[in-house]
Parts: sequence; structure tokens; C-alpha cells
Amino acid sequence: MVMRARIDNGRVAEVLSAAPFPEFHPALVWVDAPPDVRPGWWYTDGQFTDHDPEIDNVRASKLAELSAACEALILSGFHSDTLGAPRLYPYTDRDQMNLHVAVLDAAINADTVDWATPLMCADAAGAWSYVMHSPAQTIAVGDAANAFRIAALMKNARLAQCVAEAATIDEINAIGWDK
Repeated sequence: MVMRARIDNGRVAEVLSAAPFPEFHPALVWVDAPPDVRPGWWYTDGQFTDHDPEIDNVRASKLAELSAACEALILSGFHSDTLGAPRLYPYTDRDQMNLHVAVLDAAINADTVDWATPLMCADAAGAWSYVMHSPAQTIAVGDAANAFRIAALMKNARLAQCVAEAATIDEINAIGWDK
């Protein structure tokens, strides 16, 4: 028994199993189909899908957009009031490595009385400078950085889940980092 699907404007209009398969008007487009194909499915480039193939492209673009927004946020830096007043700390890839080393060094030297390390940060006026931090302050800045990074990554993961669960292109397009 042959399973065939009639295609109309890129969609499966109907399926038919028959042996032998009947002849239809040549204007009707019939193609061989696997047994699970149902009316309403999409047919593109010889492949059947149960959803609009364009949704996969939109979904991939949205995930890339969200990941880029997450990365941009992380790289923009984070705030910590470890020194008493809020300060902005840079968090580029290099800054992250430097902070990780400083936190590790601070943990190793936590009991050293005169230990301090300079960390780049900006005050409320936006003036950047290296400011000395004690071991406890350095570790607290590292904790703030980690909490900031994890919050951004978790937001990205939640939004990615929303994209995965979206059933239509409009639903996907309605998802955004700042929405």
C-alpha cells in the first residue's frame, strides 16, 4: 500500500493510502509520504514537518538575540557596595579572569593583616580608578560578580525556555530581554 500526500501551497492538504494509487488530475501535486504525515503538516524541500519550518529559523534567531543581550549585560559590568557606596566594576572577559585571580589570592591571604589588592571600579560620578580592597572586600566583590552573572544566565535560560515553548512566530517575537 502506498502512502501519498497532496501538497497545496507548501502544506499537506490530504493523505491517501491506496494500492494501487489512483490517478488524479495532473494539477494536483501528490508526493510519497511517511505513514505519520497528517493534513496540515508543512512540506518544504522534500521534507515533512508538523510545524512551520520558518519557526525554527525565528526560534534560532531569537535564542541568538537573547544570548547576545545576556552577554552584553554581563560584559557591561556589575555594581557592588562592598566599599560602602555603590561602585561599578568592569566585567569583560579579561576583568573576569583578573577578578577570579584576585578572589583566589584574597582567600589564600584572608588571615594576612596587611594584604590588599587593587581592583578597578567607578565611583558614583563615573570616575574609574584602582581602589585597594582587603581580602574580605575582594571576596565580597567576587560574590557580587558571581550573583550578577548567575542572575543574567538564569534570566537567559528562562527566556530560552519561553522561546522553546512558544507555539507561533508571534509568540516568539513577543519574547525579549527587556520585555
